[in-house]
Amino acid sequence: MSPRRRQANEGGISSYVTKGGLRYRYDAQVPDGDGGTKRRVRGGFLTREAAAGALLDLRASVKNNSYVDPSDLTVQAYIEDWLDGLRHTASTMASYRKNARLHVIPHIGATPVQAVTGAKLAKLYRTLETSGRRDKNHVGEGLAPKTVRLIHNLLSAMFKDALEDGLILSNPAASKAAKPPTVGQVKSATEEVNPWSADEVNAFVGWSASINDDLYAAWVVMLRTGVRRGELLGLRWGDVDTEASVIRVRRSAVIIDEPGRPERVEIKGTKGGKPRVIDVGVPVLEALRAHKVMWGSLDLSFVQPSAYVFGRPDGSVWNPHRFGNRFRARLIQCKRDLGTAAPHPIRMHDLRHTHATLLLLAGVQPKVVQERLGHSSITITMETYSHVLPSMQRSAAQSIALTHCSGASRMKRHMEPVSTSGGRSYVQMRVFAGPE
Repeated sequence: MSPRRRQANEGGISSYVTKGGLRYRYDAQVPDGDGGTKRRVRGGFLTREAAAGALLDLRASVKNNSYVDPSDLTVQAYIEDWLDGLRHTASTMASYRKNARLHVIPHIGATPVQAVTGAKLAKLYRTLETSGRRDKNHVGEGLAPKTVRLIHNLLSAMFKDALEDGLILSNPAASKAAKPPTVGQVKSATEEVNPWSADEVNAFVGWSASINDDLYAAWVVMLRTGVRRGELLGLRWGDVDTEASVIRVRRSAVIIDEPGRPERVEIKGTKGGKPRVIDVGVPVLEALRAHKVMWGSLDLSFVQPSAYVFGRPDGSVWNPHRFGNRFRARLIQCKRDLGTAAPHPIRMHDLRHTHATLLLLAGVQPKVVQERLGHSSITITMETYSHVLPSMQRSAAQSIALTHCSGASRMKRHMEPVSTSGGRSYVQMRVFAGPE
């Protein structure tokens, strides 16, 4: 049977015979991406009307500059090339590649980029939240909403570039159907701050001093300054200014974990990207002087300005995970020695939280706490330490109601007056025993 001739205004539509019967196709010119045109043929339509409708849609997309050339490029192929073109720090790139390798490619890696929809991403996020973990000892457990949100942000950035490349018509991650964990869900699932009380700080630091702990100075610095673990490990003797009574936080030790390579530690800038200066009091300075004398007696190279204050015996920087293990070991030993008088178990990061919490409870302004911790905004400080707000409000109410605030003497025991030094807020904690 000979194919029927095209009707007027049908353009490039023709029929052809297959084993399954008569089929229709359209033939049109489309943009080639370089300012010219190329031929585009699509067949398999069961009716002439279906082919004509598809051709009209194609012409409309070309006319309004929304035409996208069909492609079988998969998510795995695109995300791997896309990651290779990014410019970020080694630690950030390692995190991106890990999320792509463990949480994106196994689920939607074989899916064509053009076939990914908001609904497909929503299904991916739900799967990750229920059974997405791939690290040993936790395989099959759900990922935290914060991690899933980070994966969503990664995909959103990738699809945004795919859109700009003309590969897709819209960003599926920006679709309402994608439904990643909300900011509120991330906050509600975040592990609560678990600080020590002043008495618990006294107990731990006093115990550490009593056993001549070689890391006594590390615990003192963290509790009295609130530096992050990586910032502590990145601290060099050249950052300690005993004359000005300050330490300068300029860098941080971070872990780089890439597939096929041993885990390594690199030194980068602080988390916020900005160095900061923290005023310290006599206890910190004396603890650091004693620590310096101890290390200098072993080898003078350990106390050069470029040497790490809390470095390894070979002079290299500690792996943050392994250093955290040393803190956990100290807690176990402290519990064994002190029994019920020992402080409750916490993470090493909670030493930072303890510093901030005790400052706020002592009446220090949140802005000062923000500057010491290096938070990018006061909002982060207030949200992180919202557990302190009720106590602060009660204290404020009592201060207004009472002519002579009994809390003033308590505050004096914990804090020296807030003043300024060189434009910086100055706070000295007096919340635990130790060399004064």
